[in-house]
Amino acid sequence: MQADFVLLDESPAREVAKKLGINFTGTVGCLIMAKRSGIIESIKPVLNKTMKDARFWIAHDLYRMILIDQ
Repeated sequence: MQADFVLLDESPAREVAKKLGINFTGTVGCLIMAKRSGIIESIKPVLNKTMKDARFWIAHDLYRMILIDQ
């Protein structure tokens, strides 16, 4: 498969990817890329919906940092 990166959120999977030299990003990274490229207008509503619907957990400090930077 030809891919620029894979989507990984779980720490064990990220550790394996690092060891194998595989580029990865997580859900938050995808949302940031989507915002920067104009695919979505704002990260906050999408992230909040993702957290609610998919039971996606994110550290409070990281959540605040993402929203401040965007």
